[in-house]
Amino acid sequence: MKDTDRNIKNNGNMRERWHRYFNIVLAFMSTTPESSDESKHLENAEAAPTITECLSESSCNEALGVEIIEDEEEIPRIPCDFSPPDNLKFSVEYHFPVGFRRLRHAFLSKDSPFWIETILEDALRYKEVSFTEWDRYDTQIGLERTPSVVNEEDLIGAKRSTSFMLPKTRLVSENMATETTIISAYNDYCFALRKTTITPDVPFGGRFIAHTQMVVLNEGKNSCKLICSVESEFPNGEPMGVGWKIKKGVKDGSMATFEKIKDKIMAEYKDLQQ
Repeated sequence: MKDTDRNIKNNGNMRERWHRYFNIVLAFMSTTPESSDESKHLENAEAAPTITECLSESSCNEALGVEIIEDEEEIPRIPCDFSPPDNLKFSVEYHFPVGFRRLRHAFLSKDSPFWIETILEDALRYKEVSFTEWDRYDTQIGLERTPSVVNEEDLIGAKRSTSFMLPKTRLVSENMATETTIISAYNDYCFALRKTTITPDVPFGGRFIAHTQMVVLNEGKNSCKLICSVESEFPNGEPMGVGWKIKKGVKDGSMATFEKIKDKIMAEYKDLQQ
């Protein structure tokens, strides 16, 4: 065989391997569980205990928590020098008939089962979820009312880490992910979370980081707006010619996750209205 023929054959094999790897990456990022008789059987099986114990039967039944009287007020006065964090590259926004303080408590408080149990374990079907405390003011973050002795500015920069097993897809087995969340805004008219997620066990998982952001704005009268956004980072440079596929996978997977979070918030709200 001539050297030219051998090079053409090798290049063709290499392209096939790369395409296969990138299809796996895209399938992983969608995090849509495999639909099969086995998965249906597992869904019907008895659920394993969750890592967060409910404080009472009522808190289990009302994941969003009780209504907070301050949420009935008009939009609080916003200082002229404040602006929420800029969105990442791709964004989507949702409006909820849920009070701002109520949602802040559900998302952030160590005493609320909402984020871990209702969102991560139930809506997103993550398994083996574990998390650290906020690295500062763990007992004050997410309270319905911030104590007067706590400066809200000091809560900005608080960090916690969460790890979880992502569901199996058609092409990728279950994989562990680690998410680091940092509070980037915290007051009575806005709170914002900046998240970075790494998935080292998937193909090319060491080459990219998924950045997501959630900004919640107080709209008064028991309503708020959630702005979710996402973008990718390649710490060691974008893989030549194929980075766009990874970006697309991160975007599509994150947007699907945002939709599931929105749907679960609305489902919990409607259950409470019945």
